[in-house]
Amino acid sequence: MSNPLRTFMTSVKMMSPNDTYKKLQSVNLAFQKIIFEKKRIEQIVTSSEVDALDPLMCPNGKRMRVFSKSEILDDLFNGRDIRDLAEQMAQHEIGGVYKDGNRTVWRVSQLERNQIAQAIANTFHPKVRLECEKLQIFVINNLKGGAGKTTFVVNIAAALATSLRTSYRIAVIDLDPQGSLTDLLLPYFKSQNEEALSIGDLLENDFELDEGETFDSVCRDSFLETNIPNLWMCPARETDTKFDYLSKSRSMQDSGYKSHEALLPIINAIQDDFDVILIDTPPQLNEAAFAAQYVATSSIIPLMASQNDRDSTFKYTKQLPSYYRTMFNNGHHGYDFVRLVLSNTKESSSKAEKQFIDEIKFFLSDDLYPQFKHSEAVKRCSDHFKTLFDLSPSEYSKQIKDSNRSQFGSKSALSNAQSNVIEIAASIERDMKAAWRNQRNEAGVETQEILDEL
Repeated sequence: MSNPLRTFMTSVKMMSPNDTYKKLQSVNLAFQKIIFEKKRIEQIVTSSEVDALDPLMCPNGKRMRVFSKSEILDDLFNGRDIRDLAEQMAQHEIGGVYKDGNRTVWRVSQLERNQIAQAIANTFHPKVRLECEKLQIFVINNLKGGAGKTTFVVNIAAALATSLRTSYRIAVIDLDPQGSLTDLLLPYFKSQNEEALSIGDLLENDFELDEGETFDSVCRDSFLETNIPNLWMCPARETDTKFDYLSKSRSMQDSGYKSHEALLPIINAIQDDFDVILIDTPPQLNEAAFAAQYVATSSIIPLMASQNDRDSTFKYTKQLPSYYRTMFNNGHHGYDFVRLVLSNTKESSSKAEKQFIDEIKFFLSDDLYPQFKHSEAVKRCSDHFKTLFDLSPSEYSKQIKDSNRSQFGSKSALSNAQSNVIEIAASIERDMKAAWRNQRNEAGVETQEILDEL
């Protein structure tokens, strides 16, 4: 009697190893052509921004955000006209106001805006974290690709760094070897920072120490500056996928090796440099994702209001209790909180999507952050390797030369999107403050509560 499987396989023309290799090469070539437009836009954007003499150019090859006078007044003084603001800025040696003939030009950078906030508006003062107040580490996680994790992380990180009443030191870690988050914040990293270390290099301890260097100092140096003051990033490379293989291999050879603790020495090295860390995870429960879950103090799960996301998130959350049991058995002390956020929600959602949103609100109302709403501004900024907070509304709506079209879109589109993300960031801040307050209470610290109110 013939074997059906053998009959099937012999009836199909099989490729030789050489043909297989060529086929894979041709697939890769096809995708090179597919992403050509993305690379073209990236080249246009970055080449137009890079100017070594531009005082607003930052180490990551992107320009710092610029505010007009009216935007400074709206942002820091509730729209009130502070007539002597330029004089006050001069007294504090804060730049951003220039003379162009008889005309006064306001080009206030994000850094100068922060200086105005602290020196004149008496706000945006740095967070003074007590010894008992732990570094806040958020793992942004969901197995569903396209759930909006990276877009959420980059914009929330920018909002936390720029747009609240307290100045927080924010870091992001890109644990996804695809590097989408890295592309947004460090567009030159992969092509021009060959010697810089990725998070995979740190996890694998794949580097040699120079004279005078320590593991801790290398970790600190691996968090690179961005064009947003108060925001640093530890980037990813495609080769970071090696960590999974090496971890499994090492676990087989060394029974004492614990891959879930691989991030701990890195976090310990930088814990005094930052107040908040957001970790963007890959769309799979691999060794790196488990390490991120283990070091995190809180978990945020983004999901879109679609049937596919509902079903895939259900399957993911079904695994989390047993997943956490493993973490608990390995010494995890529990999250401060677990939150969900609906992403890319639209006013024109279908009936099924609206029903899903209503069900989420009904069953998980206490665990939901405000919705991360669909916005053309989010898409346009991402397409040009920017966060919502890389641009002020006046820059976003600036007209293209010799054209009636704006560069990106309307002022209101960007302002509304920024306000939405700031609302989410403020909710995250409330959770952070609650966690810190609890830690102060456990440590018997009472005076900090009064200082916070002041």
